[in-house]
Amino acid sequence: MVDQYTVRTEGNMNTPVVKPPVGEDIYLVARLWNWWPIFELEVGKSYRLHIMSMDWQHGFSLQPSQRQTSRCIAGLRARDHDGHAEPYR
Repeated sequence: MVDQYTVRTEGNMNTPVVKPPVGEDIYLVARLWNWWPIFELEVGKSYRLHIMSMDWQHGFSLQPSQRQTSRCIAGLRARDHDGHAEPYR
């Protein structure tokens, strides 16, 4: 997905900025002190966001409301909105 939909890179780490098609499953990876990649999404459109950790527990909140807060923990994937998780298989 990143290779296919990258429109540019940003910052000193050349983080890819990805503009996926509307309705696409998008994957956000937490690693060390950053999230990867950056997404450029259309306002008012729907996407399915998958978040995952490469190392340890990371917090996630959707700005500006911060209503959607979650944790992602390496080796686990979320099953439901209550935060229950199961191991990756």
